[in-house]
Amino acid sequence: MRLLYHIVGIRQLLYHTFMEMDMKKNKFAAIFLLVALLVSLLCATSASALTDPEVEAPNIVLAEASTGEILFTRDETARVYPASLTKIMTVLLAVEAIERGETTLTTEVMASGNITKDLEIDGSTAGITAGEILTLEGLLQCALVASANEACNVIAEHIGGSIEEFVGMMNARAAELGCTDTHFANTHGLPNENHYTTAWDLYLISRQAISHEIIKNICGMKEVTVPATDGSESRTLRNTNALLGDNQFYTGYYYEGASGLKTGHTSAAGYCLAATVERDGIELLSIVMGAEATERGNGWLDVGSFEDTVKLYDWAFANFSYREILRTTEVVADLPIEMGTTDMVSVRPQNSILALIPNDLSTSVFDRSITYYHEENGEELVAPLNAGDVLGEIVVSRDGKIYGRTPLISTKSITLSRMEYIKSEVRGFFRSTVVRIILIILILIVLGYAALVVRYHILRRAHLRSVRAARMERDRRAAEAAARAAAEEEQRRAFVDDKPAIVPEEPFWPEEPKGEVTGKVELTPAERDYFEEFFKN
Repeated sequence: MRLLYHIVGIRQLLYHTFMEMDMKKNKFAAIFLLVALLVSLLCATSASALTDPEVEAPNIVLAEASTGEILFTRDETARVYPASLTKIMTVLLAVEAIERGETTLTTEVMASGNITKDLEIDGSTAGITAGEILTLEGLLQCALVASANEACNVIAEHIGGSIEEFVGMMNARAAELGCTDTHFANTHGLPNENHYTTAWDLYLISRQAISHEIIKNICGMKEVTVPATDGSESRTLRNTNALLGDNQFYTGYYYEGASGLKTGHTSAAGYCLAATVERDGIELLSIVMGAEATERGNGWLDVGSFEDTVKLYDWAFANFSYREILRTTEVVADLPIEMGTTDMVSVRPQNSILALIPNDLSTSVFDRSITYYHEENGEELVAPLNAGDVLGEIVVSRDGKIYGRTPLISTKSITLSRMEYIKSEVRGFFRSTVVRIILIILILIVLGYAALVVRYHILRRAHLRSVRAARMERDRRAAEAAARAAAEEEQRRAFVDDKPAIVPEEPFWPEEPKGEVTGKVELTPAERDYFEEFFKN
């Protein structure tokens, strides 16, 4: 991936460079530039390559404790013997019982006759004997600091009622934590073919354990004194974890910032170490299983579990750091806003997101998923808006792993625009279904009325044309009748004056109209009521 980024960057640089150069005049300069860039690519690739740490143990997990970010693994799911790392689960169950209120650190516990069950003579011990009474806190210190096997049996009987019941509780809790290849057969980790786990499962158990302050405090003690009892004087216990400082077993492995957890060793399991370190704001949790040890020649051992853990820590601190993959000052987007004094509002992350990533990894490789709440609800973003109002959420991830999420907030306040508000209210009024139905009805009524008016005017014009035509016909006929009457009158007078009256059998002039002759012929059609016609038609 890093190589790809270098290639893309150089490709863009070459493109812009060659576009600006006159290739004919600067041919040799272009070739020189190309060679120089290719050399820089090779050097950058070599420098930025994150090589694996040089460690020897066969089974390893290295993670950032608080976030669970995995930095390095090796054959972490292979089945291994846990040795005394078993005691992490034993102490975890006891501390969880304390936190539930079932017991307390100051509760006095008597060791029963089962104290030596499944123990070896040469196993690690704090010298606790049957009948001796210690506080639960003292037993936890014996188990974690001195890796006392018998203390684990006493704790088991106190918490579970019996060792067998407690071992069942250990297996049930492991399953709850997601351990898929772990089975406990005892409380202390001495060899048993049915007692096994994996480096990954131990990582899950250890990460849960260090989430409890009681465990962190006890396992981080370089030395502790357990008060005297009826069966023993006070016990001074020195931690078997040489990362905390030299002890009677190991020397030369002190690591600045080392904060504890647990060692383990049997011939079957090899040298094992679950360890934590805090430095520069980074808390690392490492699981190293199956390491070997060699003689130094001066009576001390070079122990692979410590050496590999130191190498893992040095590698992690040199190559990883917490970096902001999302800043609160970054403007993520500009969103349109309705009814505001401005049309847009900027949004930014409410919190920054940090991630423990390789120093040479570009933050641009992280994916961002953004959700805006108003869009989810199918609504528009509307003023007024206050600076800091939560408008959505952003999730930063890479390769399916979520590195963080934070709300998205507005960068400034947006006041309500009165004019835009009025416009919005008007638009909202006319968007109402009821209003739209009423408007449609009114429009239909207006259109119907307009159609009636148009029809009325059409019929009226037709009626007026008919009336004018009738009047013209009436006037024409009246004129013709008047002319005919005048002609007949003149013919009659002329006939009377010039000749003796001879009365023909049939008069040659037409029969006069009956009734009083007024000189006008009433030919006007009957008056029409076009309103009645309008409604009839």
